[in-house]
Formats: sequence, C-alpha cells, structure tokens
Amino acid sequence: MADNLHEARSEYYHHVSEKLGHLVEELEGAVSEVPYKNGRPLRSQNQDRAMDDSESVTSDPTELFHRDIGTQTSPPPSLYETSNSKIEEKTVDSEVKKLTAISAALRELTLMHTQRAESIADLRTEIGQTRDLVDKLAYPPIQDFSTYGGLSYGQSAEADDEFKRTKDAIRSVKGLFLSSRSFPAAATR
Repeated sequence: MADNLHEARSEYYHHVSEKLGHLVEELEGAVSEVPYKNGRPLRSQNQDRAMDDSESVTSDPTELFHRDIGTQTSPPPSLYETSNSKIEEKTVDSEVKKLTAISAALRELTLMHTQRAESIADLRTEIGQTRDLVDKLAYPPIQDFSTYGGLSYGQSAEADDEFKRTKDAIRSVKGLFLSSRSFPAAATR
C-alpha cells in the first residue's frame, strides 16, 4: 500500500510539473521579456532594439510582472521623482488659488466695513441735523414786531419753512434707517 501511494504521488508530481512547464512556456510567450530564468537575468533578443527605442522601459505593463513571484514590481525611481514634482506643482498651484481666494474675501470684507463706516457717519450727520432742527422748533426764535410790514401779530413765514425742513429731515433719516442693512434694535423700557 505504501508503494502504491508513493507511485501515485510521483505520477501526480510528474503530471503537474509537465502541465506547469507548459503553462510557463505559454506565459513566457505572452510577455515581451522574461526577466529571470533559474535565478539568472536573461539577455533579451530585442535588448539592442529596446535601447534605441524612444519608448519608456515601463510603458508595457507586462514588463513589470515577475513570472516567478507573481507580484507587480515598482517602476524605476526616476518616474516617481517626476510624478512627485508634478504633484508638488499641483499642490503649490492649489495653495496659490486658495490664498488668492482668501485675499479676495478679505478685500471684500474691508470694502464692506469701509462702506458701513461711511453710512454710519452719514447717519450720525443726519441725526445731528435733525436734532438741531428739533431744538430750533422747541425754542422758537425771537420774533420781530416791526411796523414796516403793517400789522403783524408776531407770526412769521419762517415757521412753516422750519416745519417743512424738519419733516424733510425726519423723512431722510427714516429713509437711511430703512435702507441700512442692520437696523438698530429698539431699546425696551
């Protein structure tokens, strides 16, 4: 029984090695260059032609596949260096774009702050003028009782003008308040 088992194993080994050899030959025919055979590098028949060729050595993906290991190898380091420099350039360009966007946003904020400060200054000026006009109405000017105009009972035509100017000033302040973006909150008492 041990002899039969040994004989079956050796038949199976020879059969598998024959089929594996056939598979390896087919795979060697499929690739452009077989890098190693029995642990030694092989000289390619097309090696002289490949040296003159302007194409990259790693342009064919089958050149990066080892038959004996079954894993893909990395391309030469020179290709990594060029791709890293391109990535770094892209990174620098993206950072420049980000900084440009930030500086544009800061310029816009500065402009908005300046415009808001100017509108607040205009609003204060209008409020001051309105306060002056209201004070003039609260304390009317001394009226002139002259005999040049005939009988006058102390009324002047300027009072109507003052009321008109005050109404106009109040309307302009109201317009400034309504057109401003941030209307001041009313104080509750």
